[in-house]
Amino acid sequence: GSRREYQTNLLLVCDVSMSMGKKELSKFLSFVSGFFQYGIDKIDVIQFDTRVIDTTLQSIKKKPEFIEFKGRGGTIIDDIVKYINERSKTKYGACIVFTDGEFIFNNIYWKENKKKVDYMWCFTDENKYKNAPKELKNMFKCTYIEK
Repeated sequence: GSRREYQTNLLLVCDVSMSMGKKELSKFLSFVSGFFQYGIDKIDVIQFDTRVIDTTLQSIKKKPEFIEFKGRGGTIIDDIVKYINERSKTKYGACIVFTDGEFIFNNIYWKENKKKVDYMWCFTDENKYKNAPKELKNMFKCTYIEK
């Protein structure tokens, strides 16, 4: 028989803008930890605020104890798709964006540039999910983390 190594090529992108507090960022750590309970062996994690912070890319192979958050500016999401399409050395199959939803969504830009990566938007709570732009919810899978 033959053996193939399972690869997820999953990218988690965490919003580290000023509107994200300690509570939201600790939810993100719990969120990341949950993946390892379901057989995923490696996850790439990167941060963004006004841009994707390329220097924060981490390949995590076990439950993270701590992630140093950098940035803390405003929130502009368009650089996420630019990073995946142009600057990333890895071809990702899926990207999960963890955010509080405090951003402007440019649906025309995202329709033209999202390519073959599956995106899922995970909001910090139900209220933020409900207030997310309808265009974003129509274009992508969206969810939120329970309290």
